[in-house]
Amino acid sequence: GGNDAFWKFSDRFFELTPSNNRTELETVFPQIVKEIGLNQTQFNECLESGRYDEKIASDLENFMETGGRGTPWSILVTESGEKFPINGAQPAEAINQIIEAAIK
Repeated sequence: GGNDAFWKFSDRFFELTPSNNRTELETVFPQIVKEIGLNQTQFNECLESGRYDEKIASDLENFMETGGRGTPWSILVTESGEKFPINGAQPAEAINQIIEAAIK
């Protein structure tokens, strides 16, 4: 499905699971795949192949090591390597404060 399908899938997934209510993925995934027009067989083959397992595990490890605690999550890394995690959907003022702290 490529990048376009990824974003459609991601947007719809978060619409259907707004509070991380532990919805059964086996129910939600097929629904989304159908709604956005993906081939169910190809989707299942990709999911079951483990093709991206290492990348996902690496990203999750990085998330936890750098202070990630929720979604969305971003991190500001300075030229010196100092890390400033940004947890959750923060207002612009909070982001500006983090940026100001990072450049001092």
